[in-house]
Amino acid sequence: MKKLFILSIIIVMHTLCASQNKFGQSWLMGAGGIYAKFMGTTYQIDTSINLVLNSGKFFSFNKSNLCDSNGNIQLVTDGYNIMTKDGFYIEGGDTLCDEYHYLFEGGYSHFAQTGLFLPMQNGKCYFVNTYASQYMIDSIWSGPYFNINYPYPLDEMSYSTIDLYANNGEGKVTKRLQPLLTNELLSRSQMTACRHGDGKDWWLFKMAVDSNNIHSFLVTQDSIYNKGVQRMPFARTPWSRDGFDYLGQMTFNNDGTKMATTKLDYTDNIYIADFDRCYGNFSNYKKITAPHMYTQAYNYIDSATTGLCFSPNGQFLYVTKENFVLQYDLTDQTWFTVCANDTDATNFMRYAILNLAPDGKIYIGNWLGNGKQMSVIDNPNGKGANCNFCRKCFRVNSYFSLLTTPPCMPNYGLDAMPNCWPLSSEQLAISSEQLVVFPNPTSTIFEVRGSKKGSRKELYNSVGQLVLFTKENEIDVHNLSRGIYYLKVGNLSRKVVVE
Repeated sequence: MKKLFILSIIIVMHTLCASQNKFGQSWLMGAGGIYAKFMGTTYQIDTSINLVLNSGKFFSFNKSNLCDSNGNIQLVTDGYNIMTKDGFYIEGGDTLCDEYHYLFEGGYSHFAQTGLFLPMQNGKCYFVNTYASQYMIDSIWSGPYFNINYPYPLDEMSYSTIDLYANNGEGKVTKRLQPLLTNELLSRSQMTACRHGDGKDWWLFKMAVDSNNIHSFLVTQDSIYNKGVQRMPFARTPWSRDGFDYLGQMTFNNDGTKMATTKLDYTDNIYIADFDRCYGNFSNYKKITAPHMYTQAYNYIDSATTGLCFSPNGQFLYVTKENFVLQYDLTDQTWFTVCANDTDATNFMRYAILNLAPDGKIYIGNWLGNGKQMSVIDNPNGKGANCNFCRKCFRVNSYFSLLTTPPCMPNYGLDAMPNCWPLSSEQLAISSEQLVVFPNPTSTIFEVRGSKKGSRKELYNSVGQLVLFTKENEIDVHNLSRGIYYLKVGNLSRKVVVE
């Protein structure tokens, strides 16, 4: 009976993981309705749908989609509306933002990473997006309180809930525009999510615009909880053209242990941090600066970063500039120029945000979105020229092609972590009070207090792997790599930072 129960749990978990892997199997790639369905190392292009004609919307820098259990696109969004794959509004899916901003922008988002889908269990899905209030547009964007250092921020963030099974699988919005943030100065880009270590919930993050602060949320089956602001230890660099943050990107690596973020502010600053999927915390912040590059086609120094993406193995960070694609090696801190502007300014589309596809390749968006090709990095785990950059190799031949950017979506296939405990802030508080680690952080030895004498102590790394165990109260960690670890003693747990 016990074996049967364990087998049933394994089958359920396998089914759940397989379904999650399908959520991002197909991508909306073009402004008019170009779909790519990834199947192993190949893909199939569908150009039969014209979303512009069906919906009257243009899918600009922000686009996102969600697939069904078979990997076929079920829902798409332009940031302010939710539609079927054919471009028709689902029930309650139109004008999911401030109506004044909706009309001001022409009915669709012009900014990167504006909205995304976060699917849960039992057919429930959250749609999270950001936008500006009428006060922000009239008083800040063009009014008497205009600030040149951050002239066009957003100030509203909300979520809507979707029943994916309703209306014969077309979906239905069941709650609209539930507030998450109001009257906050928010970046127009830089919003993403990472699967919680429990494999069910989500961590959701949104960058501020007037500081290097990250608004953090825990998304569960029942609700979304505001977990406050995580503060980067870097002063924000004001620049008079910060209004160009309509491009920019926040992203996680493949296993969810590192985050990187940048925006189009012409400072070339990129921020990287370690991430803890169990507790939702960032640590070990680093700031790197992409090299300034001279572009002959435009005869100026390219000092802007527009997007970024980790390689599948996590060793490299690919960074797009207006006219260049760069590779940064996180192991030796070296830069490599993957490609440069090799044509005249009239024909060059410039580079925008990029994303890692299910086929293991990185697809690079076009800033102007006026062509039928998209560049690809075929071997992103390769160092330098071995990454095999292929210029304009993703091609379509449809009148309404207009390839813009890959969709804004998190890693839907990220698996649950073993021993990801505790799963709530309440449990963490109880565990922290009963189990004491001193000193913490440490680089050599820490002492465990508050546990029974002779009890087994287990130390796990940030991805849930057991790295050592002992019955001693003093634990030597000088041979371990810097980072976040978790000490487990019976039912108690404690985070340990090794410096």
